[in-house]
Amino acid sequence: MDTDKFGDVEGKPSYEGGQDMLVEGGELVSDDAPALKKKRGHSKKHIETERPFRVLGLSRGVFYYLPQGSQQIIDLTAQSHNKQNLTALAPLRYWEREFPIKAGIDWDAARDSLMRACERQGYFDENKSIRGRGAWIDRGRPIFHLGDKMFVNGEAIAPSAIDSKYVYEGDVGLDVELGKPATSKEANALITLCERFHWSTPISGSLLAGWCVISLVSGALDWRPHIWLTGSSGSGKTTILHYVIEMLLGNLGVSITGNTSEAGVRQRLKRDALPVIYDEADAESKHGINQLQAVLAFIRTSSSGAEISKGTADGHGVVFIARSCFCISSIHTFLAQSQDESRFCTLVLKRDISPDADKVWSALNLDLINTITPEYAQSMFSRTLKHLPTLLENIKMFRTAARIVFPTSRMADQIGTLLAGTYLCYSDKVINLGAAVGWISRHDWKEQTAYLDKKDEEKLQDKIMTHRVRVGHGQVAQDATLGELILICDAEYGSESLSRADAEQELRRMGILVEGGFVYIANKSDPMKKILADTPWALEWGRPLRDVFDAELTNNMYFNPGILSRATKLPIKAFKQ
Repeated sequence: MDTDKFGDVEGKPSYEGGQDMLVEGGELVSDDAPALKKKRGHSKKHIETERPFRVLGLSRGVFYYLPQGSQQIIDLTAQSHNKQNLTALAPLRYWEREFPIKAGIDWDAARDSLMRACERQGYFDENKSIRGRGAWIDRGRPIFHLGDKMFVNGEAIAPSAIDSKYVYEGDVGLDVELGKPATSKEANALITLCERFHWSTPISGSLLAGWCVISLVSGALDWRPHIWLTGSSGSGKTTILHYVIEMLLGNLGVSITGNTSEAGVRQRLKRDALPVIYDEADAESKHGINQLQAVLAFIRTSSSGAEISKGTADGHGVVFIARSCFCISSIHTFLAQSQDESRFCTLVLKRDISPDADKVWSALNLDLINTITPEYAQSMFSRTLKHLPTLLENIKMFRTAARIVFPTSRMADQIGTLLAGTYLCYSDKVINLGAAVGWISRHDWKEQTAYLDKKDEEKLQDKIMTHRVRVGHGQVAQDATLGELILICDAEYGSESLSRADAEQELRRMGILVEGGFVYIANKSDPMKKILADTPWALEWGRPLRDVFDAELTNNMYFNPGILSRATKLPIKAFKQ
């Protein structure tokens, strides 16, 4: 790729030497151009062709403009169309020229002209019309917004110069340049390096490389997969983060530590579609766990790019659309729900305890430092951006192939998207369906599909049944799980150390009754609510429990003083498996 054409950013107006540079018919013209020497008037045509700003429209009493100077949106109410705000929108010379009166400038006429122009433009949805930094598809064109410039079809232009229905605001530049795209051989070196780490399953290295490729273009994807890098101390997590992921992402990556809240992540990203590295996510306190769960809920919406609505003090609310691929790193994972597990690929590192581990590790570190340099990262980014249309086609193909292999469409979306990134490290061609199916079928996916072994309702049942309680009195009291007590109450089972009466009494205190070959669990029970605190079922456990076997909903039943509730009726066989 010819890098010379990326030297200058075109399309940004200037105001130098007392001479206005205005836009007319899409071209920059000077103040002494013939078109501007004509007699000035307030005609609609004149105003709309020569403004040094773009009129975006209005919404509920707010009027939106995009100045070519700052290239950042200005929103004004009717009352705030005053001198201070209008001179932020355009230079004073513009208003003197367009709305002159003997006393200076007719600000009332200027305000009226702007508001009428917004009305003609129509309604403006700032939540869906504004795009931040990152990769996007715009009218079929792959583009990359770097804040101070944009790459559109390989050419650098100012954000305000693009012909688009979207608004790409100017922002702090990410200081990234396009270079010569990496060849397939050079890109394949990334796969080789990633596979040399000591993984619990071999496919993890390929998935890591795939994520590093697709995360760079998060905003252009319609499904964003995430990875959770985990392993004991000394297994190589820090090396991967610093010498692989952070090196490859460079200034495009957003690094966040594990004590950052969901609001902090959201405010850091704003409208950007950039990859996020969330390190040290080892929540140890209840507050930390709750904070991490809130971040995971945010990441869930980022997978599909769903809207997040947040209330504000003024009552208007804010809509946020997350479009980032996340990499979380920690010693332990905190994926309790299937909806989270299906959006993450867990990449597990193991400590290498072989006799020559130190020698192997030293060689790998040296190769990482020599291979993944800033220049290599630039070439990989350029390769990804150049072949973005091919990457998107391969994502479709791999997702279709994955639906043939995997039992759930979400799993297919996750794995298929990552493998398309992996494949770009081998080839810049579109893969066919048969080859994609073969690629997937050759690998062991047990670790990535382990969450499918148990459904959410079965995990809920396990949570209840494994809860430990103290049963009995005085010196004969002992610990037992609720599951053990249920089996003691069943006619087929007995216990030498606990009586059925003690077991039945303790279960009733929890809101559980064993009778006639069935187990009844109260739908409303404070003790059960405490057992399920900090889980997704803390407020409702009856409905998901009814997905187990042939469960039924009963009328009100008496369990214990204070527990009179409708119940979920389950066959005793559900607790003997």
